[in-house]
Amino acid sequence: MNSNPEHTASTLPKLDAFLLSDLRDAKVLVQFGGQGSGYLGELAQLVKSFETVRDLVSRAQAALEHTALANEASCILHSLLLADHELIARLSKSALSRACVSYPLVFLTQLASYVAFLETGGLTHQRFLPMIQGGTGHSQGLVAAVLLAAATTQDELVELGLQFVQLMHYHGVLAQEAFDAVNDGVPKVVGTVATPMLLVRGWSEALLSGIVAEFNLDTAPHNPPVQISLVNDATSIVVTGVPTALHRLYATLDGKQSVAVAPFLLEFLPVSCPFHNDMLRAGQSSIEAHATALGLCVRGSAVQFPVIGTTVQGVNFQSYDDRDIVPDLIRMQLSDAIHWPTVSTTLHSLVGQCIALDFGPGRSLSLDLPNPCIRVSGILHQSPTTTTALKSQQEIQLATAWADLLNVNVASIGRK
Repeated sequence: MNSNPEHTASTLPKLDAFLLSDLRDAKVLVQFGGQGSGYLGELAQLVKSFETVRDLVSRAQAALEHTALANEASCILHSLLLADHELIARLSKSALSRACVSYPLVFLTQLASYVAFLETGGLTHQRFLPMIQGGTGHSQGLVAAVLLAAATTQDELVELGLQFVQLMHYHGVLAQEAFDAVNDGVPKVVGTVATPMLLVRGWSEALLSGIVAEFNLDTAPHNPPVQISLVNDATSIVVTGVPTALHRLYATLDGKQSVAVAPFLLEFLPVSCPFHNDMLRAGQSSIEAHATALGLCVRGSAVQFPVIGTTVQGVNFQSYDDRDIVPDLIRMQLSDAIHWPTVSTTLHSLVGQCIALDFGPGRSLSLDLPNPCIRVSGILHQSPTTTTALKSQQEIQLATAWADLLNVNVASIGRK
């Protein structure tokens, strides 16, 4: 990469005509792989810093306000727009991890990061779209990748995005209802810190699968089965189920620490329902009905670059041709297990040498690709600086990211 911070423009790069002349040569892969509960801070910073994001969030708040179900997500967005920092600060991690809140707001944060990225480059979606060679995302992030592939203009990006924000709200509400219908009938363990998702680091999928199968046989009369729902990489795996069962599984796994060949880590994730678990399938038809009511239909033929689904099949949504991909898009978030290594392998075979852009939010799940990943969210979501030196560093990072994209010297960024 060619970079010389001394020649960086003194303002955020506005590329306009310069970019248009180089668009054909740039090849980009988009990833929405963010995890964690810190998304609201990132969204708040974007609202404060970018006019296009403020408009997007204002419209999203209005759309959520008029959904058939009263919802907390709309109230939170209203507070963001009013810059009610005291109220936002009072929101607990558990409140932000509730499915009816996290589903729409994580997706909105991902879309906002992309919109802010375009604003920093003086671009519209239709100008950037030819650069994108492929994409994917984790959970809600898969919807964000499909959105970018289906929208042909900036206006379409926003309008379709607002429809998906509403669907994500319904998705969260109905996923939670499906889980509660099962979990409410299970005896609880008093004082447990267990949640419906348990992260296991350090063990292979094959080893953990055997332990899970044996555990389910032993506890079948007492609990719904637990299952492996997310394979994030070779040794980072998430098991899901009712908290009572995962509490017992935790104890079973923890008891193997002394005889384990390699050290491993167990961590309950701060979530309110077991994403990517079979017990949520009961919500599928109702979520699909809301998609139909919202007029959401995305045919495979409308997907303008390869978007790879997150199951072990690694399907390219373009292969659906005239079929609507929305039902399977819902299923891949709701009840299908994620197999991220398959996503990496499939994307690499399809797109080859590309610059990967990760729009977050939060920590990322790396794709096993030959090129390094530019964490766009890490650049855009920095707090406003109080010193000239720190501001300069942020500008350097933004300019460097664009220079990487276009394979040019960073000194060219910002020139007309």
